[in-house]
Amino acid sequence: MEELIKEKCPTPARYQKNKLIKRIFKEYPFLKKKYFLDICGAGEILNFLDKFKMNGEGVDLSKDACEIAEKRVSERIKVKQGDFMELKNKKYGLIIMVDILEHIKDDDAFVKKANELLEDEGYYLINVPAKMKLYGNQDTYFGHYRRYEKDEMSKLLERNEFEIIKFWSYGFASFSKIFSFLMKGKVKDEKKENTLQSGIKTPKFMIYIYILLQENFIGL
Repeated sequence: MEELIKEKCPTPARYQKNKLIKRIFKEYPFLKKKYFLDICGAGEILNFLDKFKMNGEGVDLSKDACEIAEKRVSERIKVKQGDFMELKNKKYGLIIMVDILEHIKDDDAFVKKANELLEDEGYYLINVPAKMKLYGNQDTYFGHYRRYEKDEMSKLLERNEFEIIKFWSYGFASFSKIFSFLMKGKVKDEKKENTLQSGIKTPKFMIYIYILLQENFIGL
């Protein structure tokens, strides 16, 4: 039930992210034909890919997240609990990491591994929080090691032999600051646990913020 509530009343950032992902697949329809690998969390992105009738796999460290994700998709998509860094002997046409790299201490090794798992004509779709100046309580709560600057992300991708096709940007700094303020007092030293659980936990107050602000999102 909580997952359904989140989809009906997503956070402002989640709403904008979902709109952008739909837009990307509309602009690059050939991606729908790629056999994909998604570090899936609770399966929010897998749900999109399944609606696009795509074939692929979801993997995540969290058993709870995988159990939720598996129930949200058809047989076209296989979900398994596991460590992305231990995958081998298979290549993918598309690797997706939405809200993943900020949770990884050695993000360089993670990006390098993605390159190893991609086909020669493969694509890498990632989403990360931007601007370290916005790093706050919400980042600590969700187990984020960092936020990213555009130049920093460019260098990370280029030194791991990726060619950047396009950068997209969304969101409002004011929402991040409000979120950080509301998270004050909720932050605990549980970075490892919250990293594993981040795909299946959202503070309930964000639902009410979305309801109050939803008119601003209509037609985006």
